[in-house]
Amino acid sequence: MKKVILCPNLMRDRNLELTLHVSDLIRASGAETVICPLFDWGAEPDVPASVKTYELTEELPGADMLITFGGDGTILKAARAAAGTSVPILGVNLGDMGFMAELE
Repeated sequence: MKKVILCPNLMRDRNLELTLHVSDLIRASGAETVICPLFDWGAEPDVPASVKTYELTEELPGADMLITFGGDGTILKAARAAAGTSVPILGVNLGDMGFMAELE
């Protein structure tokens, strides 16, 4: 089974609305998803209680793809964590500029 890591910036994707929608779409295609917020905002105020989150460094081994939801800083943080792996990164821009993101 394919494994896709979803990395939201909680300040950009409030309540994980987009992340959870994308997770549903990916799971409907038969792949597994895990949610790994990239920034520590304390008590993760915008993560619904029913959503389990994971540490990115623990989920990277065996991942087939990583999708970020945020801005360029979110992509850069994910790229640093994934350096040395062969996991491709797709950026979804939720920020102001989004020079690095492939999708809006």
